[in-house]
Amino acid sequence: MTLQLTLVYSSATRQVHEIALELPVGSTLAQALEQAKRQWFAGCQQGAQGPRAAGADAAYGQGDDWPAAAVAAAEFGLWGRPAAGQTLLQDGDRIEIYRPLRVDPKVARRERYRQRSKKASNGLEGG
Repeated sequence: MTLQLTLVYSSATRQVHEIALELPVGSTLAQALEQAKRQWFAGCQQGAQGPRAAGADAAYGQGDDWPAAAVAAAEFGLWGRPAAGQTLLQDGDRIEIYRPLRVDPKVARRERYRQRSKKASNGLEGG
């Protein structure tokens, strides 16, 4: 019996790379990442049509996009929750590789609030 898995990674805003993986029962997250890396680079060497045949989306044809730093730093998980490399996988798992945040969400929220407040106060003063 085998496990059907999906690995997803967003290298930039609105760019999602997806790789379908098939591994034997009892496989770990680290083994899945290694398999995904092999498929990733094999698809890059095959060209634009190779990645689709290998079970990934058309955007993953750039080998430079493989998130080696994130994988090395253990920035990955299952279904939105951090997980260790030795975690045993289950059929249907969604493996996610996380990229670092560019802005702290709390800081971004405060900045948006300030800008809305400025717009609102400018609208009142102009009337």
